[in-house]
Amino acid sequence: MWNTVWAMAAICWKDPTLLESIAARARSMISEFAPWGLSNTAWSFAKLEVCDVPLREAISTEALRKISACGGQEIANTAWAFATLAFVDLPLLDAISAAARRQCADLGPQNMANTAWAFAKILVCDEPLLTALAAAASPRLEDFQPPELTCTAWAFARQLFRNEPLMAAISSAAVTNLTQYLPQNLAITAWSFAMLLCKDEPLMDAIAAAALARIQQYQAQELSNTVWAFARFMIVDSPLIHSISCAALANLNDFTCQNLTNTAWADAVLLLLDRPLLAAISAQSIVKMAEAGGQNLANTVWAFATLNVCDKPLMHAMAAEAMPKSMQWDAQALANIAWS
Repeated sequence: MWNTVWAMAAICWKDPTLLESIAARARSMISEFAPWGLSNTAWSFAKLEVCDVPLREAISTEALRKISACGGQEIANTAWAFATLAFVDLPLLDAISAAARRQCADLGPQNMANTAWAFAKILVCDEPLLTALAAAASPRLEDFQPPELTCTAWAFARQLFRNEPLMAAISSAAVTNLTQYLPQNLAITAWSFAMLLCKDEPLMDAIAAAALARIQQYQAQELSNTVWAFARFMIVDSPLIHSISCAALANLNDFTCQNLTNTAWADAVLLLLDRPLLAAISAQSIVKMAEAGGQNLANTVWAFATLNVCDKPLMHAMAAEAMPKSMQWDAQALANIAWS
């Protein structure tokens, strides 16, 4: 049974009627599943983005009973599946953490990366697990592929868990291998180091060179994350920043409110007055104003004020939108609005 749903997931074939039948049958005989059957079933339904709550709960209960018999692959797949479906089962996560820590030395690169990713995705910061994964991964990062390095860096950054030996090892492994990185990998790596304030200038220089060569391939999220990361480190790489501005201007329709805010904030932090880009950000921000959170509004207003750009249509639109969202602001956001 599980191999049928695994095959469906492997080829991304989603048949709701068949999946419902498989889920019902699996629930009725869940106690007969071996650990690998449980993890593969959970992985397959998650890969297909199918959340069958009764099946998910049955797998959770049975996995908790059999966790001590799980190998690294089963541990990682189960964690990944539950995180992908945004299901936070703390007893199961505690058991997965304990099992992963016991087996850290034997976990492969993908299993380590996926386990760290899973806990980060649902914002469960398990410090003993992260410490164990960092210790196990650091001496073996040369065996990690670019997606695994990126995933590991992102997981630690997402949880604001700074392990300097790990980040230094990730940098060393990445810096000689950036030609194999996709734009997404480059942007996430820059963002991760910036989130943790791990300023590694040789790495950032190498990311800048690699990004500059591929800037036309960058999507909105990658452009905004990259310029945000360089601004957070106060690194003014003029050729890169100019290229990002040009690419952003051509693709600004695809930017989310967060992307627009991050780009404006980065230009303000670096004191780069790019009027065509700011005018385009203003126009897009007005169109997407209803989607903006309070923090986005505050940071965008701050950015325009810092650059001494008085865009009245933007300010009027933000003032109208800000009132019902003012309760979302923290002290810094309130101070930014008042100052602006």
